[in-house]
Amino acid sequence: MTTPNDRTAEKLFGANGVQLLDAARVLVNDFELHPIRYSYMDTQAFEQLGRKDPRAGQKIYWEEMLGRAHFAAAASVIRAYRWCGGMTMGYSQGLFLPFCASFRALIESAADGYDVLRHVAATLAECRNTVNPIVQLKSDVGLNAEELEDLLIHFSHARKLPKGEVAPASHKAKPAAECVKSLEKQGVPGLYDCYSELCQFTHPAAYSVGVTAQAC
Repeated sequence: MTTPNDRTAEKLFGANGVQLLDAARVLVNDFELHPIRYSYMDTQAFEQLGRKDPRAGQKIYWEEMLGRAHFAAAASVIRAYRWCGGMTMGYSQGLFLPFCASFRALIESAADGYDVLRHVAATLAECRNTVNPIVQLKSDVGLNAEELEDLLIHFSHARKLPKGEVAPASHKAKPAAECVKSLEKQGVPGLYDCYSELCQFTHPAAYSVGVTAQAC
């Protein structure tokens, strides 16, 4: 982003928004300076380990689960920060269509992130007393969180599947509009209408054609 504290950013996001962007900038800069590597065991090797050493298998399962949760949170912050930067740049330079495209993408990424992250903190808090001993190899308890696992995999792997491709259900992308409507229900009235109007400008439809014609 150009400068999160400049007047343009405050005009767009308000004083509280600029404070959040400042906090996000610190995180994004740290992610860039100290890249994080996530590792995941091959499925066959994991299954063999689970049969041979259940404790070790559970430890790997939960370390990977926590890694997926961290990735979802980090990626959500980075995407939001970058799309806000796109909005700020578009607004400050009078680039209406890039502004609309960044605004639309911000709504989509926020809705996508909310779809999974709203479940993460509560689920991990509920099972932390069981999970902590597991990752320390101090427990024989077996605990899987399949629903959360599918949500986190959906966040990182979901895409529009080519016709005929065989893939897990968690790899099939949800319609963006569905996620936006879900977020609107959490106290963001008018979000979907705003999103729909932005889509009119970012699609090759009458709205974007009209704006382009006026700029010629």
